[in-house]
Amino acid sequence: MMLSLYATIVLLLLAGVESASRNDCNAGDIAALVAVKAAFNNASYFASWTAATKCCHWRGIKCEYFPATGHVNVIGLDIVEDDNVAGPIPGAAIVGLTSLVDLTLYKVPGLYGPIPKELARISGLFALTVSGTGVSGPVPSYLGSLTALQFLDLSSNRLTGGIPASLAAQPHITSIDLSGNRLSGGIPVEVLNLDGLQFFNVSSNRLCGMVPSGSAVRFGESAFQLNKCLCGDAGLPPCHHTN
Repeated sequence: MMLSLYATIVLLLLAGVESASRNDCNAGDIAALVAVKAAFNNASYFASWTAATKCCHWRGIKCEYFPATGHVNVIGLDIVEDDNVAGPIPGAAIVGLTSLVDLTLYKVPGLYGPIPKELARISGLFALTVSGTGVSGPVPSYLGSLTALQFLDLSSNRLTGGIPASLAAQPHITSIDLSGNRLSGGIPVEVLNLDGLQFFNVSSNRLCGMVPSGSAVRFGESAFQLNKCLCGDAGLPPCHHTN
């Protein structure tokens, strides 16, 4: 699971969080979070999200003070390990968090529907986790436009379709976890050839085709196991070529 891989870096990125004692969240972020809460029918997970508590102390919220503007902005939204949060991901509300760098939706089985296209507008997104949910549909091709993205974990959902080659357009991506879905087709060689990619896992899908030479060594054969018909070197079944 990618959470453990990027946790340290995300914590460093969020250093200074809660120095937000200068002020509370800005009004735009509060409005966006209230919309997120409403989209999930005020589930018990959001019990602390009230006017009686400063926004930066709400459950799952990380803030940072920006001296240039004098504002406190929400930079992290975590909704994790809760069976009562249910519904589609409220992209139209989340996109109102204009300084968001870390969005984590982890082990929330009541989430369903596709990954919303509105997330493409969060240009500073550094880490995106949607894992252990009922989310379905394709891996969005727009993810390639999130040029700040370094960590992508879409594991253990119900995603279908192919792996978009547009993922190779991310200049800083270091970790991609698409394991435990229903993805089909082949693995775009452009993605496997990303220079900065350190972790890659597409195990437990329905993928087919040849894994390029060296990829199973680079990422480990377990990264490709339990697929329909992937083949190649380093522990994968051999590819059978016909004339």
